[in-house]
Amino acid sequence: MKLFLIGLLVITAQAADPRSLRGGSVEEDQQFYDRLLQDNVASMTAAPIGTAAPTIPRVLTAAPTDRPTQLGEETLPPAAAVTPSPTTPVTPSPTFSGQGTDAPSSMPSPCKVLTVECPERCWEVDPFDRNPLCIDFNRPDCDTIPFPADSCPPCCPAICNDAPELGDCSPTPVPTTFPSESPSAMPTGTASPTVPVSASPTQCIPPPNCPSICGEANPPADQCSEECIACPPAGCDVSINIIPDCPKLPCEWDVCQETPSRLQFAYNGGGCLQTEFLRCAGDNPDYCTCDKQPIDQLDWPIGYTCQDFNGGPPATNAIGTRSWIRASPAGSTVVYFEGVVRLGESFDATTESGQVTTNMDIFIYEYDAANDGPGLLLQQVLFDSSCSQQLFLTDTFGASQLVEFESPNALVSLFQTQAFAFNLSLEMNLGNTELELNQANVVLLSADFLSPQFKTLPVNGAKIPPPLSVIEDFVIVPDQNHTAIASFAGLLDGSVCNALESVTFNCPRG
Repeated sequence: MKLFLIGLLVITAQAADPRSLRGGSVEEDQQFYDRLLQDNVASMTAAPIGTAAPTIPRVLTAAPTDRPTQLGEETLPPAAAVTPSPTTPVTPSPTFSGQGTDAPSSMPSPCKVLTVECPERCWEVDPFDRNPLCIDFNRPDCDTIPFPADSCPPCCPAICNDAPELGDCSPTPVPTTFPSESPSAMPTGTASPTVPVSASPTQCIPPPNCPSICGEANPPADQCSEECIACPPAGCDVSINIIPDCPKLPCEWDVCQETPSRLQFAYNGGGCLQTEFLRCAGDNPDYCTCDKQPIDQLDWPIGYTCQDFNGGPPATNAIGTRSWIRASPAGSTVVYFEGVVRLGESFDATTESGQVTTNMDIFIYEYDAANDGPGLLLQQVLFDSSCSQQLFLTDTFGASQLVEFESPNALVSLFQTQAFAFNLSLEMNLGNTELELNQANVVLLSADFLSPQFKTLPVNGAKIPPPLSVIEDFVIVPDQNHTAIASFAGLLDGSVCNALESVTFNCPRG
C-alpha cells in the first residue's frame, strides 16, 4: 500500500541521459588479493638463505571436529586420536623470508585517469554541487577526457559522472603479512553458546541525517558513520511524477510582412549545404496548421547565394567553437553586426536607420584569438532581407538560421515565455509521512535553438504534504520538443533523500 502526496510545480520550460563508468569488478579485486595472500603465505614459510627450513607444527586432532582443519593439521579416525602431552606446549614458529610480494599500486590506473582529467567539480559528493552532464548541454564534443575546458561550458563528461562514488580513490587495504593466530592445541569440548532468537525482531531508529545510500551493500565509509551503517535508513523510495500542462499558445504569423529593423540569427554552423527553406504547399495556406516541407533549390528565393571558403564554417556538432561574424548591407561599409559568436549562440543584425537594406551580406571568418578579430574567410551569404520576397522564421542561410525579426509595428519570434503547470506528485512507501525540501532545481533543455536553462526553486524548508506551488518562467519554442529535469533534495522522516525525474513534452501552436 502506498501513499500519494500531490504537489503543484508551476514553471515554464525545456532537456538528458545519464551514463556512468565504473572501475574494475569486485571479483577481479578478490582474485588479485587471493593470489597476493597465497604469495605472502609462501614467503613466510620459506627459509631464509643459509638457514634450515622452519617447521610448521603438526597438530593431530580427533575426528570429527567442530571446525575445519587448519594449516599443518592431520585428521585421524577416532581410534587413532592422540592427546598431546600437557608438558609439551605447541608453539607455532613461522619464519619470515623478508621477501613479500609487491604491494598494490597506490592508485588504480582508471581512478588515476579520472582524478587527473575530470573537472574538479565532478567530484563533489553532493550531486547538487556537481556540474551538469555535458550531454545535458547538448555538447557531445565536451563529453570526453581530458576535458576541453577552454571550449566547453562547466559540465561533467559522462565518464566522470560516478567519480564521486569512488570517494578519494584510495586503493583497498593491503592484505596483512602476518599469519593468523595459531589454533588451540586441543579442541574444546564445550559447545559454542547460541544466541536466543527473539520472539519478534526489533526495529532500530536510524540516526538523523543518515543518507539513504547507507542502507545499500558496501556503503561508502566517507558518507556513512558506523551508527548509520549499523542502523541504516529504510531507504528513499520516492518517485516524482511531473506532467506538464501546456498553455494554449497563440498562432503567430511567422512570415515577414514589412521591412524589419532587426533580424536575429542562430549560428548553427555547417556549410552552404545546410541551406533550407520550409514552405507550405498550395496557394494561401494556413501557416498555423500546414505541414511545411523543404522546397527544391530551383524554388529558392531569387538572388540568394552562398559560397564556402577554406573548408567552410565549423561542423554543426562543434558546439562552442568561436567564429568572427560580420553582417552588413551588400557592398557597404555599414555594419549591422560584427564580433565573436560561438557555434550554438545567436547574433542580431540591427540597423540604426529603422530598416535594413534590400540585400544583406553575412560573412563568417575563423576567429583570430591573437588579434581578436577575423581570420580566414569561411563563408559568404547574400540574401534579400527586405521581405519583398517571402522570408519566414527558421529559414536557413548556410550556417545561419533566422529565428526572430522585428519591425516598427511587430515582433515575430520563434521563442515564447509561457507559464506551464507541472503537476508534481510524490509517491512514498507506507510509513513515510513527510518530505521536507531543502533544495530543488529545474533544468530545461531544447532540442534546437536554446541553451539549457537552469532555475533554483525557492523551496528551502517547504514540507510535502500539504501541496506545494512554485512559479518560474522559462523560454520555449512552440512545436519543438523540450525536456524538463527536476531534482529534489530533502529529509524524508529525518533521513537524507534525493530524487530525480525528467519529462519530454511538446507544446503546439493554436
